[in-house]
Formats: sequence, C-alpha cells, structure tokens
Amino acid sequence: MPAEKDYGRIFFPGNPWPKGHKIIKCDWSARIERATGLWFDFHIESESYSAADKKKDLPDDEDENLSPTASHTLWDNYNSLTLSTTRWVGTAYGFQAGDRDLPFNFKKLSGQQFEIDTPPVTEGYPRPFAIYRWGHEEVAYQTLKFRKEPKKSTFSIDWQGRIGGFIDNKPDFPYPFYMKLKGVAFQGIIFSAGTDRHQAYDLATPYVEHASRYKVRNRKDHTALVPG
Repeated sequence: MPAEKDYGRIFFPGNPWPKGHKIIKCDWSARIERATGLWFDFHIESESYSAADKKKDLPDDEDENLSPTASHTLWDNYNSLTLSTTRWVGTAYGFQAGDRDLPFNFKKLSGQQFEIDTPPVTEGYPRPFAIYRWGHEEVAYQTLKFRKEPKKSTFSIDWQGRIGGFIDNKPDFPYPFYMKLKGVAFQGIIFSAGTDRHQAYDLATPYVEHASRYKVRNRKDHTALVPG
C-alpha cells in the first residue's frame, strides 16, 4: 500500500494535538463560469485526528469540564477533517481568481492573497466552502496566501479561517484554524469531458491571461488546460 502523501498540516488552537494533523489529500483546480470568470476549487482531507497518538497519550477518564476544543473524545468521534468545494455537490462554489477586468495570471499568483467570506454572507447554501470537522459545519473569514516553491512547479499556501455557523441569522464562528500547506500542484482549468481544444480556449480567453499558451490535457473524465 503506498504511503500517504504529506501536504503539510492543519492546526486547531487549543485542541489536544498542538503539533497539528497531517493533510493527506489536497486537490486544487479551476473552472470557468461563463458569466463571471475563473474560480478556484479545492478538496482537502486530513489524517485521523488521533493518528499521532501513542497509547500513553490517551486519557483514561476525560474531565467533563473541558472545553469542546480540548476534548479528545469529541475529536475522536468525528475522525478527520474535510474542507471542500467539490465533495458535496451544491453546497459550495469556491472563490473567484479572475474576471474580465483582472484576468487570472498563473505566473503572478505567487505572493497573492485572497480573502474569502470576510465578513460571511447570510446563512444558507451554497457557500464558498463546505466543511466537516465535528460533523457538517460552516466555515468563513478565510485568508489564503500562495507562494511558489523554489525550483518547483508546486505552491505552499498559508491558510486560515474560522469554523462555526449562524445564530438567528448572525455569524458565530468561534473556532479558528490554520493550515501550512506544501507541495500543492495546480491541476489546471477543468472542463467537462469531450470539450475540444477550441471550445476550451474560447471559454478561458476572456478570463485568463495568455490562455493560448496553456496546454490541453484530455483525461478520462474531463479536459484540462494546464499552464505551459
């Protein structure tokens, strides 16, 4: 069985694992929305929250007065994290990275910062991201900063946000998190299977600088334009 990949770590301040949890899946792609522009999609999964536990680390009898964040038992009940725009269809739409006025430029992405859902919109779906941490919750106040990794085609991403929901239609996001991602590869601008090269270029050109320099990749379930 191949070893799990390591895309960095996610941290939940105050939980029983101050060294965080390994990210074992990180898919990053883009898509074109004809009316608005280019949008980023992500799908992120962590290892089991308790993956790094040794037997001596496990509490024999947990203090009932612990805060939810500090409760080992609570985290164990939900196993691991998923943060995604693609996992649950209709619940998330990602975030915009290019439009007609400011087309997406892959070569200038390093150093860019995106603020998402700050402040959060009113409750309801879809939202920018869907999350499963202690069951299905909501996530907002997110900031992502991209950095090209030296001598590589991959990126590191500093990512932070807050988890919670809405009470009486007012945002209540008391739980912060942050991620230090590494080795994240851009999988390209994704189109439905059967999209030919001319259609792909026509759709991308209004929203992507130098779209004609992207290479077409015909994959089993989709077509992609990838930076040349």
